[in-house]
Amino acid sequence: MELTLIPENQQYASKTHENFIKKTPLKEIVNRYNVDYKRHRTNKSMVSCIFHTRELLQHLVQHNILSVELDHTNWFIFSIIEKDQSKKSFLSDVNSNENTDDTLATHDNNVLKIGEMRALNFSDSLANKLSFKKRCINRMMTLIDRCQNKMIDFDLELSDIEHLLMQNKCYYTNLEFTTNDTLTIDRVNSKLGYVKGNVVACRSSVNQVKSLLLESDNPAFKSIYDLKRFVDVLYANIDDNPFKDLLIDDEKIA
Repeated sequence: MELTLIPENQQYASKTHENFIKKTPLKEIVNRYNVDYKRHRTNKSMVSCIFHTRELLQHLVQHNILSVELDHTNWFIFSIIEKDQSKKSFLSDVNSNENTDDTLATHDNNVLKIGEMRALNFSDSLANKLSFKKRCINRMMTLIDRCQNKMIDFDLELSDIEHLLMQNKCYYTNLEFTTNDTLTIDRVNSKLGYVKGNVVACRSSVNQVKSLLLESDNPAFKSIYDLKRFVDVLYANIDDNPFKDLLIDDEKIA
C-alpha cells in the first residue's frame, strides 16, 4: 500500500507483518483482514497481527479511505471507498436523460444539479443516524482494542454501544453530560470486562474519580465498602441533614 497512508506511529506484530503491510496493495490487506484474520481470530499467535492491522484500517476509516460495518458475528468488515463512485453514479443518471447534451460542459452542469438535488433531498435525520452509527462503531473498535490489550472479556454488541451512547445523564450522579464532562463507558466492576450488565454511561470526571478512589495502583480505599462508610460519615454529619441521627452510629465511628 502507499506508505503515505501509514501513520508514523504505526506498530507491527513482527518484521514479516511490517513487510506485508508496506508491500501489499491495500485491497489485499483489507481482504486478508476480512477473511483470513476472521478465520484465525481465536489463534493466540495471530492476536497481535490482527490488532495492529485493525489499528491501521481504523486509521484509514477516520480519513474516509475505508468504510466499516459489523457482520453477524461482530467482526468488523472493511471496504475501500471508491473516490469516483458518486461521480460515476451521477454521470450514469445524466447519460440516461434523453435531453442531455453530449458536451463535457453540459455533463458537468447536470452532474452539479443532480448532486445539489440529492443533497437537498438527503434527510438531516438520516445523516445524523449515519454519523451516530459510525461513532458507535469507532467506540466499539476502541473498546475491543482495549480489551485485547488488557486481556479482558468483551461480549457487547453494537446495539449495546448504541444504547449507552444514547444516554444523556450519568448513571452514577444523574447529571447531564456536557462538552467539558463528556460521556464515557465505565465497567461497574473493574474486575470484570466489558460484558453485558457491567457497563454504564458516566461522566468522564466521575470515571476518573472512581478510578482514583478504587482502581488505581494505590487507591484511596481498599474496597467499595470502605468508600461507602466514608460517604455515610460525611452525609451523617451534614448540619441540615434531617436524617442525621438515623444514619450512623457515632460510637462505631469512634
